[in-house]
Amino acid sequence: MPKIINYFFLLFCTFFIVSGCTNTSSKQTANNMWDDPDLSNVSLIKPNLTGVWILNGELSDNPQAQVKKRMRKPANSGGNKNMNGHGDGDHRGNGKGSGGKQGKAYSRNKKNTPRHNALPQELHVLLIAAETLELKHEEPLLSILTKAGQEEIYTDFRSSSVSSNHDLNQKVTIAGWENNSLVVENTLSSGRFIQQFTLDSTSGQLWIDTLITTSHLPKPLKFRRIYERINPDTK
Repeated sequence: MPKIINYFFLLFCTFFIVSGCTNTSSKQTANNMWDDPDLSNVSLIKPNLTGVWILNGELSDNPQAQVKKRMRKPANSGGNKNMNGHGDGDHRGNGKGSGGKQGKAYSRNKKNTPRHNALPQELHVLLIAAETLELKHEEPLLSILTKAGQEEIYTDFRSSSVSSNHDLNQKVTIAGWENNSLVVENTLSSGRFIQQFTLDSTSGQLWIDTLITTSHLPKPLKFRRIYERINPDTK
C-alpha cells in the first residue's frame, strides 16, 4: 500500500513540473514576439532627405505662368469701353470729338492701374525655384542650403520665428511628419504657404508640393517641383 501511494505521489509531482515548464515557455515566447523591434518600429522609420538635389525643370510646374494667367484681365472689361468713344477719336486719344477725351482718360487709367504680378517680395521669391538644394537631415533637424541662404527647420512640430527690420516680414514656421511626408507650414505677414517634402520610393526623386494662400491672389496657388539627387561619387 505505501508503495502505491508513493507511486501516485511521484506521478503527480512529475505532471506538475512538466506543466509548469510548458506554461513558462509559452509566456516567454509570447513576450519575445511582442518585444520584437522589427515589428514595433516599422512605422517610425522616416525617409532621410540628406543630399544635393538638382531641379528637374521639365517635370516641375511653372508658378509664374499660373499667376500671370489668373491675374490677366478679361478682354472686354474696364477701360475697353472707353476705347469705343463717340466721334472721330481713337482709343489713343488721337483725333477730334468726345472719343479723344475718353481715349486719353483710358490711357491715363491704364498707366495708373497696379500690375497684378507685382506680388510682395516675400511671396515673389517663392515663385522662383532654387536650381540646387543641399539638404542635411538628422532628426529632428532639417537644414536647407540654397544660393539665397540657409534655413533650419525642426520636424517635431516645434515652432520657430524669424524676423528682421524690427519684426517686419516676420515668418513663423512649424513642421512635422504626416505618414512619410514632411509638411512645413510658414506664416508670413502677406500670406501663408505650405510645403510638403516627399521622397518618392520608386524614382528616388524629391517632390516638393507648395500651396500659397494670400489676399494678393484671387485663389490659392498650387504647384510641384521635382528634384533629382546628385550621386556623391560623380561630384
